[in-house]
Amino acid sequence: MVSATAFRTEEREALLRVVTAASSATDLDEILEMIATESRAAVGAASLSVSRFEDDGRRYRVMINIGDLAPGEEKFPTDEVYDVSAYPRLQALAETGAPYFSSVDDPDAHPSTIELLSQFEKTSDMSVAIGVEGRPWGGIWASTAAGDPPFRSDDVRFLEAIAAQIAAVVSRGEMFSRVSRLAYEDSLTGLANRRAFEERLERAAVRFGSGAAELTIMLCDVDRLKVINDTRGHAAGDDALKRVGRALVRSAASYPGSFVGRIGGDEFGVLLESRPEDAAGDNPVIAELAAGAQKLLAEDDDPLSVSCGVARAVPETASPSQLLAAADAAQYLAKHRGGNRVCTAAQVAEEAEGEWVPIPAGGFRSRFWETAEEIARTLDGELAGAPTLDRLEVVATAFTTAGDLARWAISYAPHGEARLRDAALGDNRERRRTGARVAPSDLLYETYELADFPATEAIVVAGSGSFIARSGDPDSDPAERELLAHEGFCGVLGVASGDAGGVYLIEIFADFDDAPLEDLDAPLRLAVRAALAPHRHDVGSRSSSRRFSRALDLALALPGRLTAAMDEDHLCEGAAAELQKAFGCTVVQVLSVAGERIRLRAERGPEPAATGWSQPVSTGMIGRAIREDGPILSDDVSREPSYRASDQSRGIRSELVVPVRTGRGTWGALNLEDTGAAAFDSDDAALLEAFAAVLGSVFNAIGLYESLDRAYLGTAEALSAALESKDSYTAEHSRAIADNSVAVGALLGLEGDELRMLRYAATLHDIGKIGIGREILNKPGPLDHAERAEAEQHTLIGERIIEPIEFLAPIRPIVRSAHERWDGKGYPDGLAGDEIPLGARIVFACDAYDAMTTDRPYRAAMPEAVARRELEAGAGSQFDPQVVAALLRVVDSRNGNGDV
Repeated sequence: MVSATAFRTEEREALLRVVTAASSATDLDEILEMIATESRAAVGAASLSVSRFEDDGRRYRVMINIGDLAPGEEKFPTDEVYDVSAYPRLQALAETGAPYFSSVDDPDAHPSTIELLSQFEKTSDMSVAIGVEGRPWGGIWASTAAGDPPFRSDDVRFLEAIAAQIAAVVSRGEMFSRVSRLAYEDSLTGLANRRAFEERLERAAVRFGSGAAELTIMLCDVDRLKVINDTRGHAAGDDALKRVGRALVRSAASYPGSFVGRIGGDEFGVLLESRPEDAAGDNPVIAELAAGAQKLLAEDDDPLSVSCGVARAVPETASPSQLLAAADAAQYLAKHRGGNRVCTAAQVAEEAEGEWVPIPAGGFRSRFWETAEEIARTLDGELAGAPTLDRLEVVATAFTTAGDLARWAISYAPHGEARLRDAALGDNRERRRTGARVAPSDLLYETYELADFPATEAIVVAGSGSFIARSGDPDSDPAERELLAHEGFCGVLGVASGDAGGVYLIEIFADFDDAPLEDLDAPLRLAVRAALAPHRHDVGSRSSSRRFSRALDLALALPGRLTAAMDEDHLCEGAAAELQKAFGCTVVQVLSVAGERIRLRAERGPEPAATGWSQPVSTGMIGRAIREDGPILSDDVSREPSYRASDQSRGIRSELVVPVRTGRGTWGALNLEDTGAAAFDSDDAALLEAFAAVLGSVFNAIGLYESLDRAYLGTAEALSAALESKDSYTAEHSRAIADNSVAVGALLGLEGDELRMLRYAATLHDIGKIGIGREILNKPGPLDHAERAEAEQHTLIGERIIEPIEFLAPIRPIVRSAHERWDGKGYPDGLAGDEIPLGARIVFACDAYDAMTTDRPYRAAMPEAVARRELEAGAGSQFDPQVVAALLRVVDSRNGNGDV
């Protein structure tokens, strides 16, 4: 790994920002512009590009250009592709991964290189490779123009470090894609599905809320699709959906920031983000996009049309659910006005509000049976080839609308698991003429243990059946009644039905006491059975659904775990926990290699290994996986000569081990063990290898982060040492109180980044004295009023010194307030009590203690016992009493009189 100390300050800061952004990213597109912009600025390049290899390394496609672009260059080019064979150095980059350099005045430069540099009005360039898991993936290209300073070797190392971060994001993204593509891709059109669209919308809403982008969404419904299905068959209907998807994608391609997905059935969604300064009028850009798609569809030999509803995010309508509701209402209006048109949320506001569903004569029973008949036709018609979840969503939505009920939920229990997980949710509490719809993903999708809900467990285990629970019915399942009270509903009807992979549970919730759940029971059960074939739920069997569920669990857990883990120990514990949750096996171990021994870093199992356990790399199946640098899978460890049982592993039958690699080589291994024979298979091994690859990438990022942290702290200490020329006391003083401050902070509950920032604050708390005259700092006597006023300015000067350093933003309040008193008589702001940042209270007390026990220009050091009494006397007036108590514990511990 490249040492961060080799980089210039701007490169270190840029790299830190890139590492922070890349540490949890799985989508390179979302951070690519940030990476390219930071990199170009850090190396002082005229322009910088990030590209990737295609067609087995024969083509080189530019993904982004940043900086001073020549005529014809685009920031996000769609067709800037180079034939690798025409550029020898580019070909060498793909084959060897070694960086290359070129210049227009280099007589040995290849003519094609000179031609390319001249075309883009550049004088020199350099390129470094991006390698992902041992294969060439792409490269970073930087250039200089006339008058620019030349690149340095440090710049090459910096771009190689950036390339490593891009590789980590790509590796995580590919792993995530492998295990979750089926969950996020519509199988018919190849577009993003509803879940992917909603998650993208959530992220876009956050960017809108921060002022970083404008946001508009459009929902498009295919006109007369049912007629196409009924008259020409479902193959023609599927073809129509594909054509609409292609038309929307082609039209959206001209608008950077656009995202197209199929929401479900005959409905598509388009999301468009733009820069705030580009916002104009009532959505003209996305209306043009819709018009482009409608024109493409009309030009076909078999014309189609779509009805579109548009909603633009504004402060009062900015959440995903609000935007979807607004766009949906606008789409309904477009349909209502004849179709093949675009309507906006603003136009909807001019229309009368829809009425609540009226109670039909004779009650809801007849309406429910009419709904069941319509559902049967739909399932056999336009949804004949649709996925099970889509078919069940239609069932749940139709009955919820027919009964004017509150919400529906679809959950799923794969065979082999004793828990339910939410698969889809729908809402009808905001009643509109369009009825209940699939709910946005800002509703919580949760997991439930079957054993906690007896009524649900009974019908899920049986694979069919139903139950009704009401909040006021003492005979209803108490667990269901508690859930109703928590969610604010009056009743629920649950229906279960199974297929080859597991069992689905459909629940319809009511928010009024006399909801007709009994009338709904029979038609809902029949409709659900028509949507899928029933199967019993078998807790003991394994299935592909369970494996996919396991893979998806791991993929979805990674971003949160990796974002939170900033050191190896926390990452190891998090990895062990997620693997235990996903695989459910008897033993999970995360192990590292130290020299010639394997050391246990984290473990989940019935009995922990002995404290300090380790074993030689030369023994055991774990050692074999590390030595052979590949996965080891055993169905029966009793037949493995290399297996070594311990007291904790008696009874183990199966084992799966994969190595964990980093840029420095083999870091360690992941070890799974189970008491059942043949508990793991090759698919499990592939999944665990993918997890290990992501883990290794994050270990790389953590190592680089720690290296940067040490470099920053060294810079801070060096800056404090600069004060030594003015105040010989200050430099040593800062180092001393930093140690005490961190120890006190730990006692008061600070941890992780909080303690790291506290060390920076303690180190730099007196940095403002650089702006105070030497005669005041070293005056051998008390200061007069004017001198004291000038000296007290050092906290404000210190705050201004560190203000431009974004990384140190958390410590600015501490540096400013490091001389505030608990009773409010300090400076510069006269803060009191808890108004003073905790870090400042800690630094103030540690500062005072060190000042009292250190020789000063105007007095000798106090004895420690006297300084202790001064601290105790000042507790509650000068100092925070809790801080004083913690500091005295630290002092006692360092003197051997106590234990912290």
